[in-house]
Amino acid sequence: MIHQTAVIDKGAVIEENLEIGPYTIVGPSTIIKSETKIHGQSVIEYAEIGNNCEIFNFSSVGKCPQDLKYHGEKTKVVVGDDAFISGYVGIQQFTKIGKGTMDAPLLWI
Repeated sequence: MIHQTAVIDKGAVIEENLEIGPYTIVGPSTIIKSETKIHGQSVIEYAEIGNNCEIFNFSSVGKCPQDLKYHGEKTKVVVGDDAFISGYVGIQQFTKIGKGTMDAPLLWI
């Protein structure tokens, strides 16, 4: 179920059987796989989120990195299956092309 106040970019790929909470923003170049739950007021862009993940409120996934070597390269965040991302967490894109931020399940507490 996608909450009516969620904003989904027309280029995002959203699989079925998942939840996207209120006031969440799913931006461009984003893939969210099934069985995933994204709680309200999160921002996800330039990311691939695996199956059966849970992302809690006020998280930011895929924003540009806070690295002076980053100059707008098209990179993304890859979160593996069964990941749990706690609230208020920020996960930025990788600085260089050809790399992913994460390619395995991640546990944030």
